[in-house]
Amino acid sequence: MRLGDNYNLSASASGGTAPYTYTSDACNLVGALQSTNPVSTTIYTVTASDANGCLNSATQTASVINCPGQF
Repeated sequence: MRLGDNYNLSASASGGTAPYTYTSDACNLVGALQSTNPVSTTIYTVTASDANGCLNSATQTASVINCPGQF
């Protein structure tokens, strides 16, 4: 993605007991999708919690390139 673009951080849980809640270390994750605007390459960690409090985490990397002009 280019500098200034939005990045959609998304999460999906399965197994466990619904409902699931999601949190992120880098932004307020509302539900399973959040749009963010990183200014440099950023690794996001998203954690899902089920109704029993069981947790599972995964990472997503938003790679930002600084290319002036259009392409």
